[in-house]
Amino acid sequence: MSRSEKILVFGLIALGLIVFFGWNDVIDLRAEEPRRAIVSMEMELEGNYIVPKINGEAYYNKPPMFNWAMISCFKLFGSFEEWVVRFPSVLSFLLTALVCFFCCKHYVDRETALISSFGLITSAEILFYGSVNSGEIDLFYAFIITLQLLSIFIFFQRKKFLLLFVVSYFFAAIGTLTKGTAILFQILTLLPWFVIKSSWKKLFSWQHLCGVLIFFVIVGEYFYIYNFQNNGLGFLLKLFSEGSEKTGVERSFIQIISKAAVFPFWLMTLIGPWFVFLVFAFRKKLRKVITDNPIIHFSVIFILFNLPIYWIAGNHKARYFYPFLPFLILVLSYFYVKGKDQFQLRDRIVKRILFYAMCLITVAMLALPFVPEVSDLNTVWLKAVLFFFLLGSTTFLYSKFSAYQVLIFMGFMLCLRLVFNVIYLPVLNDTSSLDYDKEVEKVLKITDGAPVLWYGNYNDIRVKSSVLDYADTLQTARKLAYQVPYYLTKATGHTMEFRTTIDSGSVNFYLIHEDFLDQFKNEPLYSFRDQWMNKDLHLIRE
Repeated sequence: MSRSEKILVFGLIALGLIVFFGWNDVIDLRAEEPRRAIVSMEMELEGNYIVPKINGEAYYNKPPMFNWAMISCFKLFGSFEEWVVRFPSVLSFLLTALVCFFCCKHYVDRETALISSFGLITSAEILFYGSVNSGEIDLFYAFIITLQLLSIFIFFQRKKFLLLFVVSYFFAAIGTLTKGTAILFQILTLLPWFVIKSSWKKLFSWQHLCGVLIFFVIVGEYFYIYNFQNNGLGFLLKLFSEGSEKTGVERSFIQIISKAAVFPFWLMTLIGPWFVFLVFAFRKKLRKVITDNPIIHFSVIFILFNLPIYWIAGNHKARYFYPFLPFLILVLSYFYVKGKDQFQLRDRIVKRILFYAMCLITVAMLALPFVPEVSDLNTVWLKAVLFFFLLGSTTFLYSKFSAYQVLIFMGFMLCLRLVFNVIYLPVLNDTSSLDYDKEVEKVLKITDGAPVLWYGNYNDIRVKSSVLDYADTLQTARKLAYQVPYYLTKATGHTMEFRTTIDSGSVNFYLIHEDFLDQFKNEPLYSFRDQWMNKDLHLIRE
């Protein structure tokens, strides 16, 4: 690696650390973030790390592995702040890129390993959404799945089959205790890979049995312990139904077909701008190009046998596809590096398109003060000019150093994330209708920090299994915008307990939806809107 390349790589690493770990406390928790946070907080406050709960009632949608990771960060930093909630996923995301680089560099050239790793952290979806709303579970889950898949590949290459099965099933168990669907990746990758590599007999070996036992011991032990405190079988069936919803089992044929038709184009937006490398995939003897490199061959097999399950699901949420991105971008990067010398015209066109995009975006920085949403920001003109020069300097470097243009463009993408952090995030927070932290502050002034109870009826979840001849109804707390219990719990250190009856023996503060207003004698002390449930929330002292 030349001195210039080392400077560039270390510069990208430093800039990446700044943009991904900085500004994580600017916007409030949103989307699934507060739900993950409040489950973790209640486990920590109660000291019960087995049964996930919300509002003191069992929560059945996700196992607790991600909560354990978040709790570790709570303990490490001694805080429930937003940036701590987001820390484990951001760290997992960067570790995914790091692991991919160190594993892949032994099977592809250094340039491909670098481009694929930095390509992952500069893919548009994760750069501007996934790593921003990073209190969600999916980046952590993608890291576990990456470890699971790479352990299959690496130990297969080394012919260490006992380690292959034990380690991969270990990570499959960790993934199952994270989200519940990791075993599907295991089955749909092991089977075709071993068959294609003419090693299918190993699937019936004692080594494979050891791996399966590791999986069932880890997962089974958790649910065995869980069953002493709550309905373990019901929890398992709920997790299965949750997974089936995401894989299209419960969707109509028309929904599946309509979504599947646009899926390839939608998927390209997730890996943008690196879908431009697709032009290097159109060549003669493509199959030979793929099969000549073992990790590229493995990645393509993984994608071909796993992606269709999600393709036909019709439930195309970007975060469900994060486990595929490291391998998709690796394959595209390989096509680019192996094809740029052979297809020089395509290479020039791609780089010219990237250059024009950089020029256009750089000039657009000077228009920032005229955008109504950001025109009132402090020193917006100064920031616009500074970002104009920052992006302009990066564009100039791109035009001068042809050998490093792709990496420089990745630096440009990280600079755009810096613009996003400094300009857009404060505006997003100020203009958002999700001002639950401010509403909770008003509630706390009225209650003087006293505990607030959440009142309503149970949310019933029906679970059944015809195979096991089992049916039951699980009960969870009534749903509300989870920012409310998050900010109340963070401020008071008290769990916002759920109640279905009014305690006549004492006076308490209750938070209720408008549906239950007629069950209370006293008038509301304060009211605000639950945007998620589209209902008013009322604070009552009764």
